[in-house]
Amino acid sequence: MTAMTSLAPSLYIAATATVVAGAAAVYVERERRKKKKKKKSSSDKKSKKDATESPKLKRKSSKRSSSTDKTKRSSSSDRTKRSSSRDKVKSRSKSRDKVKSRSKSRDKIKKAVDSPGTIKRKSKNISDKKTESKSPVKAASIAPAPLAPEPKNANGNKKVVVLISSYGANLQTKTAQERAMTILKGLKVSGDQLVTIDGASPGNREKRNELFGVSGIRAKYPQFFVVDQNDKTTFLGNWEDFEAMNDMGCLKQSLNLA
Repeated sequence: MTAMTSLAPSLYIAATATVVAGAAAVYVERERRKKKKKKKSSSDKKSKKDATESPKLKRKSSKRSSSTDKTKRSSSSDRTKRSSSRDKVKSRSKSRDKVKSRSKSRDKIKKAVDSPGTIKRKSKNISDKKTESKSPVKAASIAPAPLAPEPKNANGNKKVVVLISSYGANLQTKTAQERAMTILKGLKVSGDQLVTIDGASPGNREKRNELFGVSGIRAKYPQFFVVDQNDKTTFLGNWEDFEAMNDMGCLKQSLNLA
């Protein structure tokens, strides 16, 4: 009996210790489960946020891409407009240069035609008319001499040389070459007096370079030359000069064919 009474407090202490340890283990397990639940809930919230934010981000990216496409299209349209305006300005400047070159060639031809020799001839004709009007009796008594045929110009040029190109010529050059041939035919230039040289032909390379050296103009067609009685070749002019001479009616005089 005395032994049982001595063991009772030790058994009580051991029982309380086991109860306390079990309670502590239960508390620890509850805390661990609470932490797991919190982690799961936070991960679920993040996934939900990502799911809701992803379509918004897609919409924003699509809006940005559409805005960049619009800016690209507007910039490309502006570039095309600028290039078209530049092309128009270039074409206008080219047409102005052509008009200026034609006016310059016409001025040169006017100066050549309106030389002092022609003025003297006109004054002589006027004086002759005045003398005829003063003495009508003498004019009637003198019988008119028969008209002699016009003598050929012995000091005139022998040939007209036209330098053309049959390869790589644009439409403007082709039309100029064809019109030049029709003008020369209209002036009744015979086949013996007209020589055409194709600068694109390999066999005419030396002659072409020689004519380029005479005119000082390369790779521009057509060009016109005259050959005198001593076989000396002189540059008459390019297409603008030739056309201006024809318009002014002094082309035949400038050719001066024998």
